[in-house]
Amino acid sequence: MKFSALVISMTILAAFAWPAEALTRAETARYRKASADGLAYFRQKNYPKAIENFKEAAALSPLDLSVRYYLGLSAFSAGNYALAKEELAKAIVISSPQSTYHKNAVKCFSDYKKEFSHVLPYSCAVVDGKYFSWSKDRTPLKIYISHGLKLPAGYRGEELNADKLHNLSGWLGSKSYVSKIKRDRHYDDSFYEAARKGIAEWSFARSEKIVDFDLVKDPDKADVLVFWCSKLPGDRSATTILPQKKGDRAIIQIAVEYVLASQAHLRADTVRYIAAHEFGSALGLKESGFERDIMYPIEKTARHKTGFNPGGSNRVSHNDSTTLSALYSLPAQSPE
Repeated sequence: MKFSALVISMTILAAFAWPAEALTRAETARYRKASADGLAYFRQKNYPKAIENFKEAAALSPLDLSVRYYLGLSAFSAGNYALAKEELAKAIVISSPQSTYHKNAVKCFSDYKKEFSHVLPYSCAVVDGKYFSWSKDRTPLKIYISHGLKLPAGYRGEELNADKLHNLSGWLGSKSYVSKIKRDRHYDDSFYEAARKGIAEWSFARSEKIVDFDLVKDPDKADVLVFWCSKLPGDRSATTILPQKKGDRAIIQIAVEYVLASQAHLRADTVRYIAAHEFGSALGLKESGFERDIMYPIEKTARHKTGFNPGGSNRVSHNDSTTLSALYSLPAQSPE
């Protein structure tokens, strides 16, 4: 099978000019030749040779959006749907939703659902080519879920700037500092187990060796810490702040009053859903536009007597897992 004429007409987006990464002069020459040859073979519909050249270019410049995009299209046209899915997913992950590459790659997944196993990845980019993922040096990630602890005033329930987050990350390495942190008075002890189950939603990432993580009892050893607060601005359910400087930790804060607004029998599921969504954010995922994904914005979901989101499974979806896999198959981009 080949792409439709409409999709093919959108594929020739730009010439390859310069690699996304800093390369030696010899590597740059190899990259430019491989990408130019790949595009020439693509236009000639010699897809096996196009794949060969685009793979060489991708090995030299793994964050080159155009190379990933054309490699995916070449693979699809050659009938290699597994490679096409992998490469177009990477193109979507590293591109902003406003990018033409992103829109075209999404259209490919939407138009050819059967070939792509009915999956639709989503963007993790802040801007094209810029995203967050943990380096392998920090794995297995250590996750600490507090028993109702709330951060001090000035840090609690706020979007932490780079300096505040860096200072807090250092202080959390001190057991004496942590021992002085107080519990939120409305916190319920059942929330801990619910949050643990939410993080366990991502256990497939460990078994499939995408990214490893473990729960720890000591906050000073943790890379990702879960705290609680009474409420957040705008009645938000939670917030996650990612590391911005070397040595920083990711900080999740869950709003207790948001949880307590649910019916009593739905509160555990609400916490589980929030924790799963926020841990996805801590891994580097952005929000999805599809309501059945765990990364769909929580504040856009509807509460319902049979569950938190009546249109969704409230579980990590195939879209979520595919996006995470694509993200962690790319070079890490963290302050480390």
